[in-house]
Amino acid sequence: MRALNLDEIAWAVGGRLNNGDYNGLSINGVSTDTRSLNAGELFVAVEGPNFDGHSFIDQAFNKGAACVLAHKYTAADKPVITVNDTRKALLDLAAYYISLFEIKTIAVTGSVGKTTAKDLIASVLSRRFRVLKTQGNLNNDIGLPLTVFGIEDDTDIAVLEMGMSAEGEIRALSMAARPDAAVITNIGVSHMETLGSREAILRAKCEVFAGMGPGGAVFLNGGDELLRAADTAGLKTTHFGLTPDCDVTAENIKKLGLTGVSFTLCGKDFKIDAAVNMPGTHTVINALAASAVGLSFGLSPEEIRDGLLDFKPTVNRLNIKEALNGAVIIDDVYNASPDSVKAALEVLTGADGRKICVLGDMMELGPQSALFHEEAGCEAARLGINIIICVGERSRDTFTGAHKEIESGRSKSVASYFPDKKIAAAYLSGLLKKGDTVLVKASRAMAFEDIVKEIIH
Repeated sequence: MRALNLDEIAWAVGGRLNNGDYNGLSINGVSTDTRSLNAGELFVAVEGPNFDGHSFIDQAFNKGAACVLAHKYTAADKPVITVNDTRKALLDLAAYYISLFEIKTIAVTGSVGKTTAKDLIASVLSRRFRVLKTQGNLNNDIGLPLTVFGIEDDTDIAVLEMGMSAEGEIRALSMAARPDAAVITNIGVSHMETLGSREAILRAKCEVFAGMGPGGAVFLNGGDELLRAADTAGLKTTHFGLTPDCDVTAENIKKLGLTGVSFTLCGKDFKIDAAVNMPGTHTVINALAASAVGLSFGLSPEEIRDGLLDFKPTVNRLNIKEALNGAVIIDDVYNASPDSVKAALEVLTGADGRKICVLGDMMELGPQSALFHEEAGCEAARLGINIIICVGERSRDTFTGAHKEIESGRSKSVASYFPDKKIAAAYLSGLLKKGDTVLVKASRAMAFEDIVKEIIH
């Protein structure tokens, strides 16, 4: 991070630096967690539903923090910048910091696939540029600023993932990042609980345009009917997807089992064979988003092909691992929605041998939650998944859906329900044998990595 002096920070966030001889004092990093805080950094005391960083300010100073940004702490003898809201101030500081550099920023959002799309975009652009990207999916009003502070003088492009749970959140992120380009992967039903409809979700995702200047580049999934109708007036729009009317599309898609997928990448005036080391047709759509962005930045089809091959998935996103007794795990535990569960089940169907899925609760689906869970169970049974294990309170409905298909005679699957993941993991451990492939998937709150740990080799 480029060093910032304290007066500069106070000005950028509209805060007040307490009295003291701090002339020339600067910070060399920003942290919101004293566990990872380094000496010389700015500690920002952010507050959330279940935590309050103000409780750790003394600890931050003891660890060598150069300054603290707070909204309810005073100290006459220590450098403290006081603001009305530290979370807003963190975004304001990120907006100021990014303005110090001549770089391009790309915002990536969507209901499903935004982390994979972000990683693919960064992999493609890295063939020619020095790229900073969001690590994991640190995509909220804390994670995005912390990513921005990683920009260095030699950074060419920042690829920033933007998530949300309510209206207005992506707008705030976009106003801080001022993206030159924006990618929306799709409009699904995640966050239906807070937003109520896909149309409302569309509006919330399209807030990503708020920080863009006239003529900014927008990349939309042309196979999503709501995105096709999105208002992008004043912006240069490119559509990617599997429908032939898209600007960047794919032909000859071939599933390569659990090792990935190959396809012919098709642009306006070229066709080239390509592949991604991550399974699933949905991976192709994210690869097309990355390809469209790469083309807009002047990369050749060959550079894009090589960038796609260099891609490495984020942890807990369709990661293939060895399980007990010679079985294979598809570790996709980071999050879950109805669309991503269907995509993961599709990947599982491409595996050899006995197919097992462990499906947990999907959160924030609102009044239709029971229906979405039941449909997930029906889908698993219809696809012929041999063993369906449902875990969690909401997943009772997943079991109900699978059981309906089995009872009707339409499926030969075997379904089980467990209220507790420890019991489910023990059952699964005794079940696995060589040749099995097991998909483990649930929303983040379920912490299904605990199940993966129990069955990993």
